[in-house]
Amino acid sequence: MPVAFLSSVFGPLRLNCEQHQKLMNVYIPWAINCASNSKFFLNIYFEKIFDAPLEDLRKDLGIFPPSEM
Repeated sequence: MPVAFLSSVFGPLRLNCEQHQKLMNVYIPWAINCASNSKFFLNIYFEKIFDAPLEDLRKDLGIFPPSEM
């Protein structure tokens, strides 16, 4: 967990202005929206769904790809 925290705090410092703007306007709202609308992942048996198509899996879990600006 400390590595994830440090990456989230200091990682954006390496982004240029365009990438930072895309992070703030596209990816962070997308991540918050997916997190609030998706299923609880600890209750999923991933071993049973490894062979499922990715689009079906995303639909079942409530995860959608980010919209590009």
